Amino acid sequence: MQERQEMGIWPHPPLLFKDLLNELVKYLDTNKWFPHEWVERRNGEIIDDVAVIEKIDDKKFIYRSRSHNPRDITILATKAEETFTSAAKAAEYYLKNVLHLPGNLDKWKVVD
Repeated sequence: MQERQEMGIWPHPPLLFKDLLNELVKYLDTNKWFPHEWVERRNGEIIDDVAVIEKIDDKKFIYRSRSHNPRDITILATKAEETFTSAAKAAEYYLKNVLHLPGNLDKWKVVD
């Protein structure tokens, strides 16, 4: 840690929300799914808490999420789907509503 401090790379500077947004938009330009492909689940199966973005085309992005019942992970508690007309709108929604940014991202500070 001391070596990092001497090099001026610790503590690291905060990340900018707009930079994360731009990176996610770039990712969605060339990938169909973020962060991974959606796998449909039904009651009786293990329900994972998950949120994804699917790129249908350059003007249609679908955000999907689901969560399980806190008392039984084989029961679906919530499921949501929302359509966006741009990668930027879908990415912003994901960063703000799934990752709760600006804020902390795995011990990195994210600021406006």
